[in-house]
Amino acid sequence: MKEFLKRYSYSSVKLFLNQFAISLLGAALALATAKNDMLLLTTSIFAIAFYLFLVYTTIWAVGAKDRISIDVQKLKYKPLTGLYIGFLANSLNFIIAIFMIIGLTKGLTNETAGNIGGVGRLISLFTEGMYIGLTGLIKIGGKEIYNFWLTYFLMTVPALLVSTIAYIFGHHDIRFTNLMIDKNPEEAHKKSRFFDGNFSNRNDKDKK
Repeated sequence: MKEFLKRYSYSSVKLFLNQFAISLLGAALALATAKNDMLLLTTSIFAIAFYLFLVYTTIWAVGAKDRISIDVQKLKYKPLTGLYIGFLANSLNFIIAIFMIIGLTKGLTNETAGNIGGVGRLISLFTEGMYIGLTGLIKIGGKEIYNFWLTYFLMTVPALLVSTIAYIFGHHDIRFTNLMIDKNPEEAHKKSRFFDGNFSNRNDKDKK
């Protein structure tokens, strides 16, 4: 666990900061388009898609970087690394989900529980604001789905799935956009030759 945090804490913090920024953007867009359901849906989908794109590119880069260490046998390949980074980055969202379980199941009969739920909902505006429009438009039994505690767990699922896929694709160098290609291909090639050369030299020395 210590090694995992040491290696991936920066990426997790980066994911969280991206989430925070897009959440504020999503909340602002939802507020601005609240009176028009079509615009609200469109801006919400845009905010969610943009957030997931940032998650994908960030974790893809982690997978690509890890591949170098894996190729020279300094690191063991673990396909679920992206998922674990996603869990770490979404830690606060899981706490919010727990608050909402308490607030939405006990809040009607317990003032303290209701306050806990209120705090959870307030914090969610800063970390899950990109989902506000969508969760306000979708209804079950006449109630918006943000009134169900399960929704707050489900909102973490897209990021976790994307993190998992992005790491695997990054490791296997599967690209969907030029944004994932090194800005300096010659430098990337030199790095690749450097690591490959070092690895080959080590193997030769071992054989001798």
